[in-house]
Amino acid sequence: MEKTNQALQLLSLKDPLTGLWNRRRYNDTILLEWNRSLRNGRALSLIILDIDKFKEFNDCYGHNSGDECLVQVAKVLKDIFKRSSDLTARFGGEEFIVIMPEVEKDEAIRVAHFVRESIEDLKIPHKYSSVGPYVTVSVGVASMIPNIDCSYKDLFLAADKALYRAKNSGRNQVKC
Repeated sequence: MEKTNQALQLLSLKDPLTGLWNRRRYNDTILLEWNRSLRNGRALSLIILDIDKFKEFNDCYGHNSGDECLVQVAKVLKDIFKRSSDLTARFGGEEFIVIMPEVEKDEAIRVAHFVRESIEDLKIPHKYSSVGPYVTVSVGVASMIPNIDCSYKDLFLAADKALYRAKNSGRNQVKC
């Protein structure tokens, strides 16, 4: 019975389509990692990425193709983020988030560019995108060394604002 409960608990934290962690697991983990970084004085970085023009993709190719696109993007993320300390989650819809403990800003930006390029290199056709002929992502990056004057919510807001700067600057790019 206990093993069944543990299995159900684990399932409740996974996104059933992509196999990534879900928003609930992100919420649990970000607070733990924030507090750990606060104690050890190390950087905590966050990447938020959003598939560009995903509504148009679904409208053009259908929801089954949209689901397959999400699965392929998730696979890229799984292949890149292999450290046991990283957490990669589907945050909702076409948005993904990555927690990277003990990763400085410059390294987080470098990895974010690699993620963006790797997803574009999938060459998933997207003929109705105003961004380009293939599926692309916009990426926001933030990095902080936590202190008592701010919270993990500030880190999220910084990454989210960076994501929107990437979108408002033409998409298919990384902003910090």
